Amino acid sequence: MSLQSDVTYSVKMMIEGIKPLVEKNLRIAVRAKSLTIDEGRIPGITKLVHDTIDQGFIEGSDLLINAIKRHTITTKK
Repeated sequence: MSLQSDVTYSVKMMIEGIKPLVEKNLRIAVRAKSLTIDEGRIPGITKLVHDTIDQGFIEGSDLLINAIKRHTITTKK
């Protein structure tokens, strides 16, 4: 695997690890009464947040790839 592939994969796996925390933290906040929403709405909110995270990753991937390329070019000189 190339450096670019390794870094992109690692970031994707990090994001996949963050996603379950969204629902967990929403549920904790609702139970602690620091957030007032019907618990039945949590799955929909969680999906929206997950989709937004995925969209941000996709839209930001070019920035990540370009940064890796710049670093790789700089270190090869």
